Amino acid sequence: MRIFQDVHAKKAIGIHWGTFELADEPLDEPPRLLADAVRQAGLPADAFIVLKHGEMIRLDGK
Repeated sequence: MRIFQDVHAKKAIGIHWGTFELADEPLDEPPRLLADAVRQAGLPADAFIVLKHGEMIRLDGK
């Protein structure tokens, strides 16, 4: 959140979660914690995009 706010970002993409089971946490915990952090920071709910596995988005606005 701090970097997002420091660089005055409009959007960010949460990546590198759920690919490998490297911890005891549930695989869906990182996106839930990110959503909580976004809420606590007072940012819009869509400030961070969390892609589903294999999902793609276009960044050129088309």
